[in-house]
Amino acid sequence: MHPVRVLTGIALKLGLICGVVIILICTFIPHQVVSIFTNDAGIIAEGVTYLGIIKYTFLLFIITNVLMAALRCVETVKISFYISIVSLIVNVGINYVLIFGRFGAPELGIRGAALGTLVARIVELTIVLVYVLKVDKKLELFSENFLKPDAELRSDYAKVEIPVMLSQILWAVSVPMQTAILGHLSADAIAANPVATTFYQYLKVIVVAMSSASAVMIGASVGRGDMHRIKTDARTLAVIDVVIGVVLGLSLFLLRGSLLSLYNLNDSAMVMADQLIVVMSFIMVGMSYQMPVSMGILRGGGDTKFTMYMNIISTWAIVIPLSFMSAFWWHWSVVGVVIA
Repeated sequence: MHPVRVLTGIALKLGLICGVVIILICTFIPHQVVSIFTNDAGIIAEGVTYLGIIKYTFLLFIITNVLMAALRCVETVKISFYISIVSLIVNVGINYVLIFGRFGAPELGIRGAALGTLVARIVELTIVLVYVLKVDKKLELFSENFLKPDAELRSDYAKVEIPVMLSQILWAVSVPMQTAILGHLSADAIAANPVATTFYQYLKVIVVAMSSASAVMIGASVGRGDMHRIKTDARTLAVIDVVIGVVLGLSLFLLRGSLLSLYNLNDSAMVMADQLIVVMSFIMVGMSYQMPVSMGILRGGGDTKFTMYMNIISTWAIVIPLSFMSAFWWHWSVVGVVIA
């Protein structure tokens, strides 16, 4: 049996467990989950409404990404691009119709936003399942019992997966913690931060794609045993990462005025959002090098522990303590806290 099939089966089992756990947490303690991010009763109420619908997307998202990762392992990468395009169109279209009640549809507000995301996730999963079942000829994932246990591969998988999972969990916990810190500073921060980070996240998609592409290229070279190609590819990719990072950072900086004009914020929140985007323009350059190198080149070459150690030290020994102290001890401005 193809090793990728076995590893995909293991990943899907873990993913299903994680997805179910997330749904259960969001079902039974939604108020406590949302309260982590803010103490504003009105925002908490809206957040619980949103979470009641969005919670189902986590399981769908996990399954979709495991299957797309399996396809990338055999260098089938275009399908991920097409799925992203379709998902974006579906999500934005439904959001526009249901949030504002266009074309005779009911005006659902935040529930409409959640429904748009849910439908987009369903469409993503449907497309990738159809592709895996009907189109793919390299992996043929469901042609054999890919859920059959394999002790040797499971052991190898654990050695690679445990550092990656710990790294991603630590990172995933740190991001909402930083959001929660900002959410407890002011109402303007609650409004400005999501607006600024939205544009940042759009460009971050490109960086994530760079990371995936780097991992595929380095992994393929490792599989061929071509050490010279591995080294030259790694050097070239690192330079490309820096160049793209500078372009993305400049784009975010120069377009911030036009992007912010799309939003209806009060004056102080608008100024704060503008300042946050300036900060994130510089962050974008560094992240465009760090993420593809650590998550693409190094992981693609088999080194998963370095990124774990890096995340533990940089995030939990530096970023989170500094964020907390600058916000609640030193009482810095919101922009100062983000810089920290």
